[in-house]
Amino acid sequence: MKKKFFRKTAIILSSVMMLTACAKTEPAEETEIANTIDENQSEQAPHSEEAETIEPTESTETPEEVETPESTEPNNSDENGTAITVISRKVSCKIDGKEKATGSFPEIILSDECKEKYPKLQGRIEEINRSWSDSIQQNVAEYATMAADCDYIEDPVFCSEIEANINRFDDRIFSMMLGSYDDMGGAHPSHYSSSIVIDPVTGEDLKLSSILKDDTILTTAIRDELDKNYPGVLEEVDNYYFPSEGDDPDQFKQKLADNNYTWYVDEKGLNIIFSPYEIASYATGYLEILLSTEDYPGLLLEQYKMDPATDLSKSVLTQEGDIVEVEAAAPEGYADYGYDAEEYISSIKVENPTWKKYVSDSAKAPSESHVSLTKTVEDKTDWLDTEVWCDKNGFTRKYFPYNDGNYYYEGTNTVDYFYDYSGLDIYDADQSTRLYEFDFEPFCYGPDQEENRYASAGEYVNWAVIEDNVLYISIKYPGYASENPWSGYIAAISLETNELLWKSEPLVANADNFVIVDDTLICGYGFTAEPDYIYLLDKYTGDKVDQIKVNSAPAQFEVVGDTLYVATYNTAYQFTITK
Repeated sequence: MKKKFFRKTAIILSSVMMLTACAKTEPAEETEIANTIDENQSEQAPHSEEAETIEPTESTETPEEVETPESTEPNNSDENGTAITVISRKVSCKIDGKEKATGSFPEIILSDECKEKYPKLQGRIEEINRSWSDSIQQNVAEYATMAADCDYIEDPVFCSEIEANINRFDDRIFSMMLGSYDDMGGAHPSHYSSSIVIDPVTGEDLKLSSILKDDTILTTAIRDELDKNYPGVLEEVDNYYFPSEGDDPDQFKQKLADNNYTWYVDEKGLNIIFSPYEIASYATGYLEILLSTEDYPGLLLEQYKMDPATDLSKSVLTQEGDIVEVEAAAPEGYADYGYDAEEYISSIKVENPTWKKYVSDSAKAPSESHVSLTKTVEDKTDWLDTEVWCDKNGFTRKYFPYNDGNYYYEGTNTVDYFYDYSGLDIYDADQSTRLYEFDFEPFCYGPDQEENRYASAGEYVNWAVIEDNVLYISIKYPGYASENPWSGYIAAISLETNELLWKSEPLVANADNFVIVDDTLICGYGFTAEPDYIYLLDKYTGDKVDQIKVNSAPAQFEVVGDTLYVATYNTAYQFTITK
């Protein structure tokens, strides 16, 4: 049970990606910061048509270092030309004198002149500072406890970090890009970018929708720029989006409605950044696009356009703060997973004998007969909406949790997103009794017993079916085979002995589900620029007995009588099943 807290992430990167500040240009006329502030302007006064820019003079003075978050602020007087000071606060947690977790968070400090001019912005920044401080110190305290209890890494030191980069400050917008990085001993650290954009006068966070003159342009503009800057990526982006019930089928409209874009406006236009796994797989990396005012003149409201560029290199000062020591603490619910808990259900931990195909001595002999498939329908389109396909045929989308009438299957121990699981709980059909609790973390991540090797990228439990007292599961990695060539397989586990009976060869199963017909297990694999096939496996050994080429990656299988229905990325198939 311990590792339920450790493997939260499945993203590769060794450092946080941070964006640069606005492009540096010389102002038409350099003035001191005091002269940029209109002391006659009240906070209720309307904005001027052109955003006022804070342009301080250069300074050779260095602010004093702040020792702790509670210490006196540094010298950020307007006289030295500093409008904003960004202090990086280091955090450390030791157990028995040994450092077990580290972290860092920024503290934003406005100059006295800026505080006076933008009192509501100051209030909002104080809230943000407290939030960063509280969350990182809490993370480090809890991570230290987890690191101390970690038994699969030698002397681990976990970490949690936030970095901030101010990229605009004028009368219209105060904005900063954030980089977050967490390493809790999982297969890979987690990292992503986000943004905070504030109206300096009101202190309210600005939504992207509030600065758009014509939001109908947005989706087309984003798709055009993605296609131009990252040729071929749109196919994966479209295939990656699985809208929930009630969501807009256009994911970019949905993101605007949900206000979860990462964005900022500079002198060139609207910049949008998508982090790995946000709209596509990790292999795509960060997707950064510019919707320039030149190419999309009607997109932004005039008052939010930035002209000229602000030279923040002179007005923003960064410095290091002293280390903050915190005491170790147990995460919420820690005892529920076996730590000092009097009672808890022990999970069944399935070990990984090898990343290759495997058949145990306890497996039955392969069947002498298998079903065959004869294609009867091939309805190809540009893109097949699986939800629409399900509604048309009376099916339901396949994902956890689900009930097959005999058992209720629920994914547990989320890895990165709510649908990534390294654990599986199985209940009776009415969910009154939990029958099994599986921990597939070592099975998904390693190390394997053959080569003592860990997975090269994160995997998770994708689908499960119990038949004849055997649990069949599919293990999936949501990316390219080149990133993790040993994933995308089916495995069978005896519910009598909890022993792994067999695992198929990799790269045969990354569809949302699989089905079993008599002694044949039907699954499918495909991905961008990779072969797309339906595979027929022997139910008792996982041996591949047949494969059928299809137009695109299989997404879902359904069996009705002697007909197999298959939804792929761009084609709806039907096959007659011959037994």
